[in-house]
Amino acid sequence: MSITQLGAQNGMGFAGVINSINMGNLNLVQQLKDCCCATQKQILEQGYQGRIETINQTNDLLSGMRVENGLTRTEIAAFR
Repeated sequence: MSITQLGAQNGMGFAGVINSINMGNLNLVQQLKDCCCATQKQILEQGYQGRIETINQTNDLLSGMRVENGLTRTEIAAFR
């Protein structure tokens, strides 16, 4: 089926069909962009969350070492 036949069946001219195709393409591009941006944001957030968790675990370990061994802040800093 040609574009002209498609347009005739839907009461559109050639320009109307082309415009509809272009609008559909624009909508697809917008959806892809939104998906990519959302995915990138989630990846970044996951990375930050992992770093925060590592920092919290390190602080917990160092706090536990200080309490159990009576270490001073200077001695703890030497472990870092």
